[in-house]
Amino acid sequence: MDTNKEDQGAEKVPVFGSWRRTYWFVALFFVVEVVAFYVFTQHYS
Repeated sequence: MDTNKEDQGAEKVPVFGSWRRTYWFVALFFVVEVVAFYVFTQHYS
């Protein structure tokens, strides 16, 4: 089993250029989904 600690932190940066931007995108996407589901629920209930 290869558990070299130097290689563990060498992950490629995601599409948005940094992990911080990726986390912001995921959080904002979640908020947009929640709002969209709320609006759809109110409209079709």
